[in-house]
Amino acid sequence: MDLSSFKAVLWVTRREISASVWEQLKERLVAYRPPLE
Repeated sequence: MDLSSFKAVLWVTRREISASVWEQLKERLVAYRPPLE
């Protein structure tokens, strides 16, 4: 998916997000980590 076409990205995950992804998205990435229950 071409993330450059989005102004912001909400990423819902429990996985580790790599430093390169954080760098690519800079101020546009919001990560939500749902509770494990």
